[in-house]
Amino acid sequence: MGEITYVAGSTLQLNHELGQKVFEIVRDSTTLANERSRTYTDEVLEAIIERYKPERVWDMVDPLIASFFAFDGDRLVGAMFLSHKDYDDLQTGTGAYSSGLYVHPDYWKTGIAVTLFDKINESAKELGIVTIRGHSTAFPGTLKFYRNRGAKVGGEKIGDLTPDIRVEYHDTEIVVK
Repeated sequence: MGEITYVAGSTLQLNHELGQKVFEIVRDSTTLANERSRTYTDEVLEAIIERYKPERVWDMVDPLIASFFAFDGDRLVGAMFLSHKDYDDLQTGTGAYSSGLYVHPDYWKTGIAVTLFDKINESAKELGIVTIRGHSTAFPGTLKFYRNRGAKVGGEKIGDLTPDIRVEYHDTEIVVK
């Protein structure tokens, strides 16, 4: 592992090529997390990964207000996204939605996820965001990461990924400090 460089998404072209690299990180990290925990069936795992295809990933984070990418040389090894979202119980403009935090498995436990998380929170604070909400997979390591970073992690929920596939997930809420 070389020196990790963190780049704000506002300086990058969010195109199909970068979307492909994000998809590969999502696919590889989700697959390995599931191999370790057996949280999801193969069918559910495939449906989760399908949502992050390059042609769909930027639609999922629209309207994007902040993003950060981690690179090891030219290799994309991590990304986190924050999208605008108003919530009925928050003052307009003070809420945001975490559209995902992903780190390639070769770089797990290197501090990349923590740094991306902290950079998104710093950006949120600068933008006047006070609460970041999101949904998390039910992987034990993912839930532990969010709890260790001070996020409130809700109980298990079941939602529809497709008309035929239901998935377990957890709501997350981060108070921006």
